[in-house]
Amino acid sequence: MAPRRRHLFAALVALTFIPVLTHAATLTVSVDGSGSIGDGSSTCTEGCTWDYPDGIDVVLSITPDTGYHVADVLVDGTPVGAVPGYTFTGIASDHTISASFAADTYTITSTAGAGGVIDPSGSIAVASGTSQTFAITPDTGYHVEDVLVDGTSVGAVPSHTFTNVTSDHTISASFAVTTASYTLQVNTSGQGVVLRDPEGTEFVSGSQVRLLASAAHGWVFDRWSGDLIGSENPVTLTMDADRTIEAAFLEDDDLDGTSNTDEQGPGGQDKSYDGNHDGIADAAQANVVSRHTYDSRYYLTIASPRGTTLVNVIMEGLPGGEPRNFAFPYGLIGFEVTGITPGSSTTVTIFLPEEETCTTYFKHDEAMSAWDEFYCDYASRTGADISRNVITLNYVDGLRGDQDGIADGTITDPGGPAVKHQSESWNERLCFLSVADTPRGNAACSWIAILLACLLVTGWSLPSRKRRIRL
Repeated sequence: MAPRRRHLFAALVALTFIPVLTHAATLTVSVDGSGSIGDGSSTCTEGCTWDYPDGIDVVLSITPDTGYHVADVLVDGTPVGAVPGYTFTGIASDHTISASFAADTYTITSTAGAGGVIDPSGSIAVASGTSQTFAITPDTGYHVEDVLVDGTSVGAVPSHTFTNVTSDHTISASFAVTTASYTLQVNTSGQGVVLRDPEGTEFVSGSQVRLLASAAHGWVFDRWSGDLIGSENPVTLTMDADRTIEAAFLEDDDLDGTSNTDEQGPGGQDKSYDGNHDGIADAAQANVVSRHTYDSRYYLTIASPRGTTLVNVIMEGLPGGEPRNFAFPYGLIGFEVTGITPGSSTTVTIFLPEEETCTTYFKHDEAMSAWDEFYCDYASRTGADISRNVITLNYVDGLRGDQDGIADGTITDPGGPAVKHQSESWNERLCFLSVADTPRGNAACSWIAILLACLLVTGWSLPSRKRRIRL
């Protein structure tokens, strides 16, 4: 080919393959939150700029990360909603698109029954994948009874935490009244034991526990101390607090039920104390008991004949209903005399303090709630002989004065010395067996002196054999 033709051909070829320049559209992409925007070939998670030829369709996908969702999409600044994608059809100009993402939220509904609270309570929005703790607090006097999570018990827990929340949940707490329990500690001094009914050391509030102090042989229960004061035995204790109690046992060498200390004089330190003046220490004789009255104002001695035994000696406050015309300064005195021949007679002597005396002696009939004046009865050979500070009580087993009324070899006698009120006339006494200086004989009284005194006082007849004063 000629050179001129070759140059013309090359020029024609070069002109044929010159690229045609077209306009490019720019798309500005921005992402706020956990998600992305993609066009199938590129993915943007923050901010991006993509160029596209004019007239093509740009199809975008808007994808949240796991646990998140599309919150909103803005195209050229205008909201188009929480759409999962957007298409620019025949793009011919610059545009902007932005997508915001938010965490998914789930609802945990919490409720609490009466007697406590759950915090937080109500419908609680919880972001996906996060945790939420609920505190469960009982009111005063209540305790957590149970906690249900999505209907299933997790026990009486004080709190519960939902971790990595990816769904709705429920939690509910129930409460119950707390019944307090208290401990009972019982100590002893001396030799003896304390029996509990019911057994145990911890008791529900309001429980009643019966305590019985049981002394070892040669010992006697004296008193309670600590959180229980007194000498009542057995005693019932109401458990309304923690309690520590001590039972004191004292030696009782003569086995009469009264401790050596009680029988060693008013001060409790005279081991040779001899209240009945027989030359033998009271603490060494089973038929002699010396002790204080219920209010510790007086110290008395009670003696029965040798060969008998005084047991169950009590000195207590008055049970009530005593005769209105008399005072009972020594309270109620009770005792049993054992070791006598059934149906036989015996005496019990009460020694008041030297400077004291009484007007008469009353028996207290516990079964009838009555007080009987224990004056001399000729037929039964029973009654009280009072000489200054010495009271001799004459009994016949099973007859008047013996409370059980059975000839069983035991005399049971609750009663007490009485003093006539000074405002009362002497005649109202009728004929009491209170002859101030009548010497004591055997088991009977000085009957002639009594009869003469009655005739002189009444002026015409003998007294009634018995006067009972009912409550």
